[in-house]
Amino acid sequence: MVPVKAHEVAPPAPVPREEAPQVTVARMAPEPVMPSPEESFPPPEDNDDIEPELPQTAQWELEKTARLAALVERDVVRLAREREAAAAEGDVRRGEQLDVLLQRNLEQLRELHDEVRRLAEEVNGVAPEE
Repeated sequence: MVPVKAHEVAPPAPVPREEAPQVTVARMAPEPVMPSPEESFPPPEDNDDIEPELPQTAQWELEKTARLAALVERDVVRLAREREAAAAEGDVRRGEQLDVLLQRNLEQLRELHDEVRRLAEEVNGVAPEE
């Protein structure tokens, strides 16, 4: 074994560093400038005149109700198809849910057809043929 002197084995002494601050300072955003009340909102503008609503005549109501009936009828057909598909898949619970929805829509459709018939009599004096 070779004798070694301590200054040869010891790590070198650290080099003194410049004194750095130990606290990090975060810069704050500048305070927002609040606009004066006069500048915050544009001056009021004159609104366009609202067009008067068209009269809701019996003819208008008849057309609207007939359109609603057509939409509900479309839903009835869709629900009937979905119920048949659920029954074919053996999904009893879904079939029961669809059956309830179908019954509600059928009742609504009957009411709409009655209303269409009543409005057609009012407009034309006769009931439409089905």
